[in-house]
Amino acid sequence: MNEIIYFMKNNKFENMKVNDWVQLTPTHLETYLMARQIHLLRTVVLGAGESDPLPKLIADVTRRVRQAIGSNGKNRMSDDQRLIPAELQPTACALALEALQGRIPLLQLSQEQRKAADVAREQLYAIANGDFRVSPPRHPAEVGEYGNFSSMIHLHVRRRQVTASALSGL
Repeated sequence: MNEIIYFMKNNKFENMKVNDWVQLTPTHLETYLMARQIHLLRTVVLGAGESDPLPKLIADVTRRVRQAIGSNGKNRMSDDQRLIPAELQPTACALALEALQGRIPLLQLSQEQRKAADVAREQLYAIANGDFRVSPPRHPAEVGEYGNFSSMIHLHVRRRQVTASALSGL
């Protein structure tokens, strides 16, 4: 797990080449949490009539990652809403595991898994702020679709009324 945290903290995604984006699956999560634990989290705590929570949880995390990517107008989005950049797979898995663990409060994530989730949130924040750029998708969405140019545009700037020289007589 320490290797995952190191990768997430130190992997700068500048000048990445075009890369196929990936769809996050339960198998990816098993890389970061034992399959037995995932089975427990997916099945044991289900009530009558409840279905497996993992597909919805993965979709929610995927939207969260794509939203962070799309909030920086320099990034391009894939035309497939289910895909995220391959380099953000550990990030998405850390967030998904944290959300999945919330279903059984008695089963605590390890210190490394909690740290990986914290680093994942920091990484998404940095991507949204433009500190990191992700690899462009092989099949980008059309220009103007969600996420390609979502940064704010200022149409005009109001003239400053209060300045240091205007306040010097006070």
